[in-house]
Amino acid sequence: MVGTNDLRSYYQKFLPSEQIYSWLSYGDPVYFTKREFAFTRDEFFSRYQSFKNGSELKERLTRNERDIPERFEIGCVYSVPPSQQHSVSPGVFVPISKEFVLDIDISDYNDIRMCGCKESNYCRVCWKLMLCGVEVSDYILTSIFGFKNRLWVFSGGRGIHCWVGDESVRSLTNEGRSAVAEFMHLYQSSKDNNSGRQGKVDTNNLSHPSFSTDSKIFQICQKYFVDVFIDGMDILRDSDKYEKLLSFITDSTLKKQVHNLIDGLDEDDDASETWSEIVKVLNVRKNNTFVQAIVLSFVYPRLDLNVSKGLNHLLKSPFCIHPRTGYVCVPLDPKKDVPKGDSQGFYPEDQCPKVGELVNNNQEATKMMESRVEIFKKFVLDLKKQKSQEKLEESDSMLQF
Repeated sequence: MVGTNDLRSYYQKFLPSEQIYSWLSYGDPVYFTKREFAFTRDEFFSRYQSFKNGSELKERLTRNERDIPERFEIGCVYSVPPSQQHSVSPGVFVPISKEFVLDIDISDYNDIRMCGCKESNYCRVCWKLMLCGVEVSDYILTSIFGFKNRLWVFSGGRGIHCWVGDESVRSLTNEGRSAVAEFMHLYQSSKDNNSGRQGKVDTNNLSHPSFSTDSKIFQICQKYFVDVFIDGMDILRDSDKYEKLLSFITDSTLKKQVHNLIDGLDEDDDASETWSEIVKVLNVRKNNTFVQAIVLSFVYPRLDLNVSKGLNHLLKSPFCIHPRTGYVCVPLDPKKDVPKGDSQGFYPEDQCPKVGELVNNNQEATKMMESRVEIFKKFVLDLKKQKSQEKLEESDSMLQF
């Protein structure tokens, strides 16, 4: 539980409220006034709050001790300012716009985490599943859908969020959001999955070329599968672990061949080389999806579809505080915060400040915070540049006409 004094000090000294305003207004001050904010304090939950600007938002967060929220969330843009909803006729107050959002939680990987971590707990090995989620999802958003404005944020607890702010996606209906989310979601529905949880990809979804074994998405997933499961969790040296892998192979002959390869793995052997041999064995049989099903079921992003599909779904704001951990919900760089070369990528203990450290002037935490604010500032600046470019192109188009 984070203390009220620490929260107030943090909001006053560190919250980049003006950058949050610049982001959520998208160059239109009126647009910001119609945005919903929600606040949580103890057992009280207050929705449909709205503000004129970033200064007014910060004033609400710090105005008096009893009202300082433990966390605050962002909702959609309505037809009228949410705080004025009771002053208009029924049916006038309706949601009209919001970013397309993704929510990836480590607890949704419980069925395949063989490192000993469960629920909200994580370690350096299984946390890489979150980074795989970032790398794969960001590729899909940019290279397949062509979206440009993506803000990735550590949730402060057990997951990672993404806000996609392109104008074309903000205006999507719930049906449009569902179409994007369903394309990105490869897993069986819970009714088709005996565990009742996400656990196996639906092989019917693997026919799309974006997910073939030659695709960029599969290459990214293969990299993480070897790093996390073959090397990190060493699943080929433990029968309780590799049984999960074997369960995806429904051909009894191939399963026996793979089992023999695993049994032949000596203590000094390189497990990744054995995995390469397994891939060769499975690929001998044409038109099977065993390798795809194994790799993607273990590491492909497990999205919370309800968060993505709903226009009026709330999501924690960047730079709010997670009440359980005290971590700041900091932005991530989808290119620099994933494993690359000697870098293991973003890990909360190493690169995320806690509110207590910040208000007590811990220099290392302050530097972490500054670097994360810079990522956010760059994101906001890029938004402004794109908006200016769009206006210029629109002006040129009108002149040509």
